Amino acid sequence: MKKIQISPSILSADFSNLEKDIKKLETAGADMIHVDVMDGHFVPNITIGPPVIKALRSKTSLPFDVHLMIDPVHKYIKDFANAGADIITIHPEATPNLQESIDEIKSYKKKVGISLNPDTKISIVEEYLDKIDLILIMSVYPGFGGQKFILEVLEKIKSLKVLKDKKKLNFDIEVDGGINFSNFKSVIDAGANVLVSGTTIFKENNGDIKKNIDFLKSIWFVMIAKEKFLNNSLSYLYKQIRKIYLNSNIYNRKISRVFDGGLNYVPNLSLLNCIIKSKERNFRIEDFSLEDVWNKIDLNDK
Repeated sequence: MKKIQISPSILSADFSNLEKDIKKLETAGADMIHVDVMDGHFVPNITIGPPVIKALRSKTSLPFDVHLMIDPVHKYIKDFANAGADIITIHPEATPNLQESIDEIKSYKKKVGISLNPDTKISIVEEYLDKIDLILIMSVYPGFGGQKFILEVLEKIKSLKVLKDKKKLNFDIEVDGGINFSNFKSVIDAGANVLVSGTTIFKENNGDIKKNIDFLKSIWFVMIAKEKFLNNSLSYLYKQIRKIYLNSNIYNRKISRVFDGGLNYVPNLSLLNCIIKSKERNFRIEDFSLEDVWNKIDLNDK
């Protein structure tokens, strides 16, 4: 399981003291800072721009995960890159040429993200998946914090994870919108490895940011512990079955037999303790131990 990263959204922070809240996030163990940039046109809200990001850049060493919900987006990429964004995520609907915008972001040595609204299909960006670093799946319609998670998005996350694995790609799957203590696990199970949370981190438990981040991370730690326990249990079971088999009458430690003339022999399942290299000639199979077979089995081979 890939490491889970938490990217708190400062959309839910105290805008009168962003520096203080960002330092709290860093101390509490956040992995990056999610910055929602809205223009009041692409989405029905207005937030912050490059000057605020630039002012905050020196206040933390955490990466700035900047989500641009602005249209047109291309001409502002330079401003946000120079302001200190480390990841720049854009919407395909906000640029006439997505490839040019991807190249523009890369030209400033920044990581590239593409965001998909709940009703934006994965197929629209499939051809770009090998060129980017992150796909941000919106689990609410962007514009305001505190919205309820759209459950149908889980299937979208699963589909993207299947596609990612099939193509053997390495981009992060980030999810933003309505992430809380109740659905955190299901989002990870679906395939996400970066989770954005604002309201839960800044408002739950009377605004105890560290406690909230610790609780979210504890959910992941429990998942990891269960996975390791299962893997260890399966490994132990395999060893016990192997031990029983090797001490049973089914297993023969040696086999010696001569086959004559032009025989092309293929062993069936009842003779798994034999490996016969088939060739059009006389050959002898002797002193083959099944121990070799067991030792070469790859438990991860599917």
